[in-house]
Amino acid sequence: MATIALQQQDTKFEKLLIINAKKIILENQILINGHIIVDKLQGGKIVEINEGTYDSSGSSSSSNVIVNNVEYIIPGFIDIHNHGLGGTKDVLDYWTCPEFSLRKLYKNGTTSIFPTITFPDPPRLERSLKAVKVLSSLYLQNNPYGCRVEGIVSVLCYTFFPV
Repeated sequence: MATIALQQQDTKFEKLLIINAKKIILENQILINGHIIVDKLQGGKIVEINEGTYDSSGSSSSSNVIVNNVEYIIPGFIDIHNHGLGGTKDVLDYWTCPEFSLRKLYKNGTTSIFPTITFPDPPRLERSLKAVKVLSSLYLQNNPYGCRVEGIVSVLCYTFFPV
């Protein structure tokens, strides 16, 4: 099953998010006037995709359900090379504060990214390693594809072949 990206700052405790859409574009089909059911307690996992709109008026568990109506549901964009979008004064530190970049990307339809980190020469190398540590704990644990690392050859040269 697919997963829908949910904003981390969403503080509602409803269990299900149901989205009615005039058009749902999936990997191998298009549904006209359908709905998806998202389990918010499982991190946004899509549990059902059905034809027809969902009507919550007769639902007894309406306190656990949010129903939204939208025009389209399409797969999110994947950014395969992103150095971060700000949130700090220096580009080397953008991924030490990933919430800023992730929030901006999410609002513009990008739901998956490969954070890209550069590894400069010491002493600035320590700042990049800090970003890797932050990303590992916040983001990469849910991303099986990992992180794009640039400049790893220079790091290996310093590690194995000191100048």
